Amino acid sequence: MFDFKFDWQPSMATGIEAVDTQHQQLLKIGRDIEQLLQSKCIGVTDKQLIDLICDMRNFTGYHFYTEESLMEECKYDKRVAHKEQHRKYEMLVQNYDVRNLKKDPEKALQEARELLQDVIFNHMLKEDLDFARAYHFYEKLHKVANEKKKKENDAAAEMFGLEVMEFDMTRAYLYKDQTYRGHLIVMNKEIRGSLLSMAALERNTFFNDVYRYAKALKNALNADALEYVYSEDIDTRMLCHIVPKFVGDPKYGKHYQIPEEPFTMDKEEYEALADQIRTAIV
Repeated sequence: MFDFKFDWQPSMATGIEAVDTQHQQLLKIGRDIEQLLQSKCIGVTDKQLIDLICDMRNFTGYHFYTEESLMEECKYDKRVAHKEQHRKYEMLVQNYDVRNLKKDPEKALQEARELLQDVIFNHMLKEDLDFARAYHFYEKLHKVANEKKKKENDAAAEMFGLEVMEFDMTRAYLYKDQTYRGHLIVMNKEIRGSLLSMAALERNTFFNDVYRYAKALKNALNADALEYVYSEDIDTRMLCHIVPKFVGDPKYGKHYQIPEEPFTMDKEEYEALADQIRTAIV
């Protein structure tokens, strides 16, 4: 294999910060080996040689783990073959005979240098860049989805109040108006204008979520009763208010009514009440 300098080049960049940082560490190991070879290993110590091999072993461990975690995250379609390449290099590095370093350090380091060149040219500049393109495509889609979700969350929070919990199908908000302490609004995340427009599985899932929120609310606040108010004309998503009722309160035994003057609290009070409910959700 032809010789080259172990210097970072823009063409090597994957655009994934953790991966690029670790690739630069690999090049640093290559430069360290190159320096020893240029001096023909004159005066090299056993510790220097062993440290180099340990650096290579440590690198394959944490770097391959980093890449493989990202591959699983984006479900990279070539991840099986990519991992096989990792295992191949990992095996070569882990089985490197340290005894050869003492016996003939120059020859052993030349072999290590060639191994690093192979990793760089046949893996880092090919397989890793292919993977990076796939990851950036996933990241772009994921970012768009996250931005859409954040926009929807912000709008719902502005309308309803503080988010308490999210399940696969619903989000629950601690209603801004706390005239009825613990008043929650459960919102279906999918746009469904009415109960009648939902499929059977969706209905079952939605009401199962409502049940979980209601049980947590009752347990957290020791509510004596709960009133459920279903609404389909307030938002494009199906809503269900869960309103706690307490014996001794003038509002107990009466239907929920929107108060003329809403009762609001400090941010810390909303947070404390939301945490109290969260801890009771199972």
